Amino acid sequence: MGATVVGTVSTPEKAEAARAAGCHYPVVRSQRNFVDVVKEVTDGEGCAVVYEAIGKDTLQDSLDSLRLMGVCAAYGHVSGPPDPVDVIQDLGRRGSLFITRPAIMHYVAKRSDLEWTARDLFKAIGDGILDANINYEYPLKDAVAAHQAIESGTTLGATVLIP
Repeated sequence: MGATVVGTVSTPEKAEAARAAGCHYPVVRSQRNFVDVVKEVTDGEGCAVVYEAIGKDTLQDSLDSLRLMGVCAAYGHVSGPPDPVDVIQDLGRRGSLFITRPAIMHYVAKRSDLEWTARDLFKAIGDGILDANINYEYPLKDAVAAHQAIESGTTLGATVLIP
């Protein structure tokens, strides 16, 4: 789609998986600060959008990665809830930034929205545009174990519960 992607991961193995999935600059957080990589890649400007899924460990750096009037879509918090952001003072000081907390249940609250998004998703998978990347399957009765694996950061790719 034309985007240059800088991603942050927790291990070198996940960096290789991210690279294989199309991430141009996968950054292992314990080895390098991804803000520095973003600034290098964008000649100091910062990026237009950050998709923030980690939370406590990365939200502040994600905001530091944005260019003026950039957008942070904070949709997850695998490392825990992030520290509060002063949306008036802090976002203004950083460059008139925008932050949003999208939640899938709002985007598919209407049956018609769920149907068209699911149809588009499965078409993109079928057409080879997206890879489902399912690496873990758990019986529904083992949902707790599946969540523990995801929360531990040891999973890579999608985890699916099988009824």
